Amino acid sequence: MQRGGLVDPAEILHEGIVGQAFAQRMLANMIRREMIPHAALLWGPAGVGKLSLAKSFAAALNCTGRGDSVSACGSCSSCRLLASGNHPDVRVVEPDRRNIGIDQIRDTIEAVSYRSYSSKWKVWIFRHADLMTEQAANSLLKILEDPPSNTVFILTAQNLYSILPTVVSRCRLVRLSLVPQETIEHLLLTRHGVSKEQARIQSYLCGGSVGAALEACSDQSLDEGRLAAIQSIRDLAGKPTWEVLAAAAHVNETTKGLALDRFLHILSYWYRDLLICRTVQDMDRVANIDMLDEARADSQRYSVAGLIRRLRYIFEAQRQLAANASAGLVLDRLYLALSALD
Repeated sequence: MQRGGLVDPAEILHEGIVGQAFAQRMLANMIRREMIPHAALLWGPAGVGKLSLAKSFAAALNCTGRGDSVSACGSCSSCRLLASGNHPDVRVVEPDRRNIGIDQIRDTIEAVSYRSYSSKWKVWIFRHADLMTEQAANSLLKILEDPPSNTVFILTAQNLYSILPTVVSRCRLVRLSLVPQETIEHLLLTRHGVSKEQARIQSYLCGGSVGAALEACSDQSLDEGRLAAIQSIRDLAGKPTWEVLAAAAHVNETTKGLALDRFLHILSYWYRDLLICRTVQDMDRVANIDMLDEARADSQRYSVAGLIRRLRYIFEAQRQLAANASAGLVLDRLYLALSALD
């Protein structure tokens, strides 16, 4: 149904993708109005549904059973082929090791020159397009400047500014955002059968990423890592410098990349929980609900100013690591600051 030329918000491409109503309506409008761009760029944080939405758009374009709807029926031959990963006219290009390289783009250019097998649209999805080499991006640009008929290129990326600006300029931009905590908690409870306690914990700690929340709920080792991270910092309060630095060195040796990001995120939410217990005492906002008694007890060991200061230390450490500072030095300074008594 249309309202004043816009798609009814109830008409979405994929009901399983939550928190992305704007992006879904934008793509649905393209289908409803039959104004399909030759290239679209879906960009936003990790784990918010970019690839799923790209595939849903591809499915809707080639679905033979959707009638007047904007969403794919899921049961026609085209939908079944796409769901199985065997659709001859919908292809996903993934980074080869670390990048999307020139050879992958050359293969694409050769393939798009052929007629589609059975569908109205040929769709190429470039996942992690922000990892495309400059040579590959320049090669892709040539085909974007003179695209074949009935061919759609969908790029997905986290960092828009890592993509060649001339490539970006030839794409319809569709931005996806972080998903609200309440939305993720509801999703985990109602669609994935996660316990109320775990749904609360992971919906906070995932940082707005549905993918991260689902991974944490399915991988018990991640939750065990959360508990270990919190306990490690609790045990260091007031300890001698050598012991604090030894703990920081252990984290540096065993926690790298995304795991280190998650580690610092866990610490920030622990001190946030302490701040809540120390001030507003709204226990419905505590993330680590399974450690509520510990949070209440620890909150009395710090002043409000001390807790805010510790949160700033963690945020500064995250900023420094994002700027490629030495992880070892950053963790040393952070652990010394967090372990000091008020």
